[in-house]
Amino acid sequence: MRALWCAASFAAWCAFAAAQDAPQGDFQRAKTSFESICAVCHGAKGEGGVGLPLKGIAERLTLEQTIEKIKNPNPAMPKLYPEVLSEDDVAGLAAYIRSFR
Repeated sequence: MRALWCAASFAAWCAFAAAQDAPQGDFQRAKTSFESICAVCHGAKGEGGVGLPLKGIAERLTLEQTIEKIKNPNPAMPKLYPEVLSEDDVAGLAAYIRSFR
């Protein structure tokens, strides 16, 4: 069930990413991206669910480590970089999730 949920999320992200025309790396775009794809597993406010909680990630990982986790996720999380997420998208998402308290 978890794999099906993540696969559906990945498909939704692909459709979402194709429709975006906001500047790369924009915080609002990162927020919208998170809400559209990441929140399905990580919770609307990063509280966790199927995926790990992201609240307080800034206290656990540096910005560089957060970017690396997005680029090269654990096997349970879909790998979205570089096919779906650009370098700027990853940087924006990393900054956005680090704002979760």
